[in-house]
Amino acid sequence: MAHLEFNPHTHTYIRHFEGKLTSALCTDLATAVAADIAAALAEDQNAKVAFDLAQVDYVVSAYLRICLLSAKQLPKGNFSIINCRPEVKKIFCIARFDNLFDIA
Repeated sequence: MAHLEFNPHTHTYIRHFEGKLTSALCTDLATAVAADIAAALAEDQNAKVAFDLAQVDYVVSAYLRICLLSAKQLPKGNFSIINCRPEVKKIFCIARFDNLFDIA
């Protein structure tokens, strides 16, 4: 998985994910994502971060936790999920994460 990439047009750091985000994968992913967000915040205390899920087929609760912790690391309103497939978005909505951050 790639590190955060900065999009100068939207002033947003974007992290792309792909495939099935399983519990085994999320164990290592949590630490890497937290470090990436900390680095983004070191550069810009008002950093915006988006997780691009265009290539994601499936997420587990461990990934939802990563999203929640990521949103809490950032200023309110500066975390979002983008390019989310309908079947994955449904999981976020069932967990009511759509009330916590933008999911598109």
